[in-house]
Amino acid sequence: MLFGAVAETGTVIEVTDTMPDIFKLMTRFIYKDSTGDIDASNLIDLYYAANIYDIVRLKEICADKVKDLNSMYMPDDFLMMMDLYEDFVVEKHYSTSVAQNAWRLFQKEEYYRDLPLHHLTYAWGQDTGPERRSKLPEVDIFNGALKWAKAECARKRFLNDEPKSQRTVLNDATNLFCFLRMSLDEFHEVIKPSGLFTSDEIADMTLYLANGSKYNGKPPLGRRAPPVVSSKTTA
Repeated sequence: MLFGAVAETGTVIEVTDTMPDIFKLMTRFIYKDSTGDIDASNLIDLYYAANIYDIVRLKEICADKVKDLNSMYMPDDFLMMMDLYEDFVVEKHYSTSVAQNAWRLFQKEEYYRDLPLHHLTYAWGQDTGPERRSKLPEVDIFNGALKWAKAECARKRFLNDEPKSQRTVLNDATNLFCFLRMSLDEFHEVIKPSGLFTSDEIADMTLYLANGSKYNGKPPLGRRAPPVVSSKTTA
């Protein structure tokens, strides 16, 4: 459509699948190689348009700008790019961005509250970097996950958001908690009263936390602790 010969002079081609301002940006890139006006406010829609018209280089540029963002700004939109298109370009660039910024996910409720579960677990699961001063305490992550679970219960119109329902909506995401980043007191003051885990699970994890140095295997709840970096290299 954009590169072939037009059958008749004066032919009007109506474009209905792209917003006018986004289409202008796309044509500006095609004819002038201009990328100066591409930013966080339009790159999602521009990527969508570039995907429709198979403009690979423009898709790469949009994905690269996602990579260069230094926060979890609009995380759901960025994850949606991967979810909708499963494009190697987005995977290549955004997976790096997520890995670098995953620890920010539970920093603000607005970042995670409305994410679908597969987006939440994808970003959360990338938080495998070494322990640093900048990382959120695991108690904050746990409380954030509970807030998400309560919101999800409301979205699913559950009659209540009691712990059983919260665990149901979290599903396997409970395996992403790192209880080894908590003290034994924190575990009993925050995790146990939440009711999210059974008494047997609480007992097993308590034993593990109390005698952790004797165990080399996977903890009975959650995942292993991240590696620790020295204070000299900690950001």
